[in-house]
Amino acid sequence: MEYLPPLLFEDEAAAALRVSVATLRRIRKRGEISTRLISGRWRYTHADLVEYQENQKVGACVERAGPVRSQATGLPGDQNRRTGMRLGTTMTAVSEARVAHHLAQAIFGKPK
Repeated sequence: MEYLPPLLFEDEAAAALRVSVATLRRIRKRGEISTRLISGRWRYTHADLVEYQENQKVGACVERAGPVRSQATGLPGDQNRRTGMRLGTTMTAVSEARVAHHLAQAIFGKPK
């Protein structure tokens, strides 16, 4: 008889991955983890969990040459630095208006 790997219930697999059961269900529905449906209940093997974790690895950050567009604003990254503020600093409404005014002048020129 062939060896069968032990099957984990959904709550056991979630605990092993240190996520909630709801998160594990979302991962399963997105097709990011292998599962088995046995008697109407989802089961996972240790190999399924290891494979999922391996697929989640993220490579090291690599510095890019040239301007990188911001996902939030679509502006090239170098324009974001013109504000004189450090990255991650929250701007007030007054400073946002001042920066917007100066950027508009830089892009479109001063009014005549």
